Amino acid sequence: MLNKNAVVHCLQGIDTQKFVDYFHIQEDRQPRWEASAFLLSLEKTEVPHPVDAFLLLMERLEYWGEEWAWEEMNVKNSKRQLILSRVIDPLLRFGLFMEIDVKNTLSKLDSLGIEFDFGSIVTAASTNTLIYDKWNDFLLFGGNAHHYYVIQWYTTA
Repeated sequence: MLNKNAVVHCLQGIDTQKFVDYFHIQEDRQPRWEASAFLLSLEKTEVPHPVDAFLLLMERLEYWGEEWAWEEMNVKNSKRQLILSRVIDPLLRFGLFMEIDVKNTLSKLDSLGIEFDFGSIVTAASTNTLIYDKWNDFLLFGGNAHHYYVIQWYTTA
């Protein structure tokens, strides 16, 4: 579904990517464990190609994390490739980019203790690409019949 070469290729054209306003964002902060989790999803009708969707979801996650306004003029006037390169470069260097089946995906999410209802997003027909799976960082990109999604969990403990 997602590979490093395709990400590099699409990253070069990110400045021409259309602006997408609607993302569904869920956040789960667990201060006791110094952990945070995010689930961002985007309808496939907005971006039909999975690599473009991945880049948009990662860009939106960066804006969310930095508390930058996600407004068309802000995004269009920013250096999109520079902003995304800061996020994507470590993924390309150290990421796994391997397929993971739904059963193992749900098992891993359950073990992280993330309090989202994944049943409507990670379905039997989902395809998932595991990007990171370290003791302190987990990142997954996937798609089901109607949505693309990114799930990130990390801890600073």
